[in-house]
Amino acid sequence: MYIKNVFRKIVSRGPVSVILAVVLSVLFVTGLVNAATTISENIVTAGTLQVDLGSTLTGAVTMGTSLKVGSSGTAVTRVNAGTCYIKPYAATIAATSTVVVDCQGTLAWDAVAGDAGSALTGVTAGDFVVATLSTTTAGTTSGGLRLTGASASTTAGYIQLNISNLTGAVYTWPVAANTASGTASYIVVK
Repeated sequence: MYIKNVFRKIVSRGPVSVILAVVLSVLFVTGLVNAATTISENIVTAGTLQVDLGSTLTGAVTMGTSLKVGSSGTAVTRVNAGTCYIKPYAATIAATSTVVVDCQGTLAWDAVAGDAGSALTGVTAGDFVVATLSTTTAGTTSGGLRLTGASASTTAGYIQLNISNLTGAVYTWPVAANTASGTASYIVVK
C-alpha cells in the first residue's frame, strides 16, 4: 500500500504528473514499435523484400526463379547435389593418360548388354559441375586415379568426368555386369 500512496502523491502534483505521463507514453509507444518489428507469420509481397542489415535464415529456404549475389553476380537458377555412378567406356586406362567417363544416376547397368543406365535429374548441357571421386572408387586410395575435370554432358542427365591414371601402369576398371566402377559426389549449378 505504501507504494500506491507514493504514486498517488506524485501523480496528483501538476508538472510531475505531466512529465510522468509523457515518459510512460514514450515507453508504451517504444514497446509497441518494437513489438511490431518481430514477425511471427509468413511475409508475402508482390514487390522486393529488402533487408538493410544482416539476416539469418534458420529453416528450409526455397527460391522461386533465381538467386543473384551482388549487382554484377550471375543469376543461379538451380543447384543439384548427389552421388553418381561411374560408367567407363573401356576396360582399361593407359598409364599417364586421361579418359572421359560418364557418371549416371543408377548403380546397375550392364556393360555386356549395352544398358545405358539412367539419367541424373536436372543436369543439362552447359551446367557448372564440381565433383570428387569417392574413396571407395577403386584406385583412388592408392593415389593412382585422379579426377582432373568434370562437366555436364551434351546428353541431358549425365556428368562427364575426366579421370587420369597416375599409377604408372595400365589401370583396369573393376567392370562387372550390373555394377558401377565407382562413385563420385557432385554439385551442379545452373
